[in-house]
Amino acid sequence: MQETENVERSNKAYGKSRMEIGRILQAIERPPLRVCHVIGAVVLIALLALTDPHYFWWGIPFAVAGEAIQLWAAAYITKGQSLVASGPYARVRNPMYIGRFLVITSFFVPLRNWIVLGLVVVVYSMYAVRRVGRGEKRLRETFGPEFAEYCASVRAWLPRLVPVPMGQPTAFSWQRLRHNHEHVVALGVAAYYLILYLRLLLL
Repeated sequence: MQETENVERSNKAYGKSRMEIGRILQAIERPPLRVCHVIGAVVLIALLALTDPHYFWWGIPFAVAGEAIQLWAAAYITKGQSLVASGPYARVRNPMYIGRFLVITSFFVPLRNWIVLGLVVVVYSMYAVRRVGRGEKRLRETFGPEFAEYCASVRAWLPRLVPVPMGQPTAFSWQRLRHNHEHVVALGVAAYYLILYLRLLLL
């Protein structure tokens, strides 16, 4: 009897340990939003300090193109409510990640350090491929054949010149754009480059 109780206690302890380890791994893989914001703020402050304002113009084309893509995508995406295949999603499956890549690249281009820029490209590519893989797995489970047909017609990373019309068309929506908070991101990017420009004026 005592041996059975000991086994049960051991099993419970083992189960709790596995749950704790799972929580830790999840926290590492998907850190809290506040932690991401703090890390992002620290990186941007460091970039502001290290970037030569004379070369901040080099990053602006990347930032403008990236934000334009993200704003365009944010006006269509409904985040799991339905399968979106309109707007930029009729040309490429992951426009938000492509736009974000261009914006992040824009912060590092003015450093003129190609080793750092190469590391940023590699790290972001690994992150994006991993996140997209998980996201598309959920979409396959949710939308089944509809999503499979979409994947067969629209590439993950290389945009099509001609959009592929699929399903119920979705119109551009300012309400969706605001709901997805992409306008806040755009203002943040604009503020970053405004600070660099003011630094240039003060030199």
